[in-house]
Amino acid sequence: MLFLVPWTGVFFEIGSTTTTLTIRRATPEDSGKYEVYVENSLGMDQSFARVDVA
Repeated sequence: MLFLVPWTGVFFEIGSTTTTLTIRRATPEDSGKYEVYVENSLGMDQSFARVDVA
């Protein structure tokens, strides 16, 4: 499943075991902390990544 955030160059691709975030033509303004929260019948989890664009 692929989701596009209109006019932003941001794509989410959701697979059976992974999800990929793509930011096309990233700029320094896209730098920061990105967080993900997931929840299903077994519970919830969260994670984050720091992204630096020079």
